[in-house]
Amino acid sequence: TAPGNCPNPQLVLNPPNVGMGARGLLNDPTVVEVHNGGLDYLVMYMTGVKSANDSSAGYNTTNNKIYVSTSWANDGVNWSNPILLIDGAWMPSATVDSRGHVILYANDTTYGTLMRYDLGVSGFTPSPRQPIKIVNSSNFYTGFTIAYVPSIKIFQMLGTRVTQWGSPFQSVIDILDSFDGSNWFLAKSGIITSNDSSNSVMTPAPLPGDFCSVYYAQARGLMAYNIYFKNWCF
Repeated sequence: TAPGNCPNPQLVLNPPNVGMGARGLLNDPTVVEVHNGGLDYLVMYMTGVKSANDSSAGYNTTNNKIYVSTSWANDGVNWSNPILLIDGAWMPSATVDSRGHVILYANDTTYGTLMRYDLGVSGFTPSPRQPIKIVNSSNFYTGFTIAYVPSIKIFQMLGTRVTQWGSPFQSVIDILDSFDGSNWFLAKSGIITSNDSSNSVMTPAPLPGDFCSVYYAQARGLMAYNIYFKNWCF
């Protein structure tokens, strides 16, 4: 589509119409392209809450689970009904490693621990979950993006780290590296900070393959209201 001529957003998954219930919720989509036995397809992982009549069910963290849906690689609009993939986790981030395996990261819904799942080449077969280890830090991360970067053959993470709970809520964004996707090293802390002490930064997303160039939300408290861009390497 030509610049300035973008089509309207398209509804692709509507909870009541895809088996999630009249008050069901879908959120936090992360999409990878899979090449499996001659089949090329997209896989979307998302946080989902099944609910027939309770619109506040999502506020109970343990009601949130990870669901999965598929679409042909040349489509991306027509998706299968989501099915439950992982209980006890939410807010997924998926990537494809050097073997073609889908690696999924998500926060545990009970303790918030960041977990890793190897879903194989199909993207549907979870291995036993594995807590990741940050070798040189005890930091706790939410609102993260993780990707395998083929050009440098490592995994990288942009993670939101809360520096102050309460009022005002404050957070910064760190970058972490890993050779195996399980053992992580804090590469640099505070690569993104707010220029206003009453604000926080969160939910980072890099340009594809370029973790120097970061989009992120700036928020007052937990209510994000602006998207910013920064190349923190310069």
